[in-house]
Amino acid sequence: MLNRNSQSKLDNGKQSSSYKDFLKSHDVIETYLCKILEDCFNMNPQYKETDYLRDKNTIQRRFFHEGLSFATKTLPSLWDSLLCYLETGNSVYPSFKIAKGESYPVFLRQLIRPIYMDPDNEHTVTCIKCVFQLCVAFKKLKGPYKQDVLIKQLDDFLATDGNLNDSQPMDLTDPIIRKARSIIRQVCENLDPFDPVQAGDFLPRPGPGATNTPTEKHERYRPHMLYDQLEDVFSQ
Repeated sequence: MLNRNSQSKLDNGKQSSSYKDFLKSHDVIETYLCKILEDCFNMNPQYKETDYLRDKNTIQRRFFHEGLSFATKTLPSLWDSLLCYLETGNSVYPSFKIAKGESYPVFLRQLIRPIYMDPDNEHTVTCIKCVFQLCVAFKKLKGPYKQDVLIKQLDDFLATDGNLNDSQPMDLTDPIIRKARSIIRQVCENLDPFDPVQAGDFLPRPGPGATNTPTEKHERYRPHMLYDQLEDVFSQ
């Protein structure tokens, strides 16, 4: 288990130096975001220039005040909220001002409004692609972080790890759990994990939450690939 002593392993000198070097790339990241937004403007005739310039100003202003986290956290959270709306019909945008009388943000309003108004329209599909590209462009950006950011992440991890001891045990009498145990028992009762042949065939694979192949999020809730070797392991 990690502990606070792990913080001493962070090299303050190298961390500080590498972070200063990384700050030089901030202007590049901001430029790329603005260029992606410009592409969105050029691709959408209904995206008015006044709205485009306002959104561009928002990117520049918030990036100046929030730094890298605007590209790596805030914008991805906007996409997650929009995706939640597409999947459930409800969503909130805690990091953005909401348009007056609407339930979507002022930022990117001309791109998000069609998604709310007519999600099946061809133009709407283009809007979704634009919002996605802009919001997740730097979601997985890796680089050095400030010392206080690393310490906070470690503290959050330790707090979560400590709370696990307070979690309630699973109720094995719950009908859903009982049904699941019954099905799993029927499927696996004749399997021998120590048998070389069965052990090679019965190899766990990632579920819908982490797919080996690129899969649209709305397709992750249903099996979309059948493995031939399952026919040799499980009886019909």
